[in-house]
Amino acid sequence: MALPGAPGERELLERLATDPDTTVRDAVVASTRYASDLEEWRIDAALRAARSEDMSGVHLVLALIDRMGEDGRSDLALTSSQVERTREIVLATAAQNQLHSAYELSSIFSQLSAYSPRIAVDWIDARLAWLEELDAQTQRGDINAYLPVEPIPDEITTHFSSRAS
Repeated sequence: MALPGAPGERELLERLATDPDTTVRDAVVASTRYASDLEEWRIDAALRAARSEDMSGVHLVLALIDRMGEDGRSDLALTSSQVERTREIVLATAAQNQLHSAYELSSIFSQLSAYSPRIAVDWIDARLAWLEELDAQTQRGDINAYLPVEPIPDEITTHFSSRAS
């Protein structure tokens, strides 16, 4: 991947962010971790490269923004287009049988709530709509279609419980 600060780095990362190969796009997201300064264009490239069914890129970007803020190195905030892309990625995970990391999703809800206060509720709405669609597709008959599905992960209900207390 391009060395941070190298001539042409921005153009290269922006071009690679739309590469059809997911391995290349994953490398663009991972390169964000090693940047000395988290600039708006770098966040745009990482979110553009992030796959819609994989929220690890979103988690990385939000964690880096939080860490830079804690270190006092940046007062960077997500732009409205970055928030929208982040929401797209997070809401797309509602249509997966099993989440790769429900803890990561709960963490994203907490971090993203400053930008999108209803993100957790919107995810549950999307999850319920997907479950209803799954039920209609299986015509309420094939139990095997339901077995691998985790309706609402425990971490998500815990997230809501902790907010309600």
